[in-house]
Amino acid sequence: MKNKENVQRRQKDKGNYRKPELLATRPNELWSWDITKLKGPRKWTYYYLYKIMDVYSRVVAG
Repeated sequence: MKNKENVQRRQKDKGNYRKPELLATRPNELWSWDITKLKGPRKWTYYYLYKIMDVYSRVVAG
């Protein structure tokens, strides 16, 4: 039996990470969304803010 300190596991390389590109050339072509949890006026009260936004013009829908 091998000593646990000397045993190495072979792991798959993660590869190169590229930041995703979001390119919109005109309005209404690409949309983004976000959900945010907000504290309410009382204890244990929360509100969820749902936002949908046009990436090109940065206008919130609705």
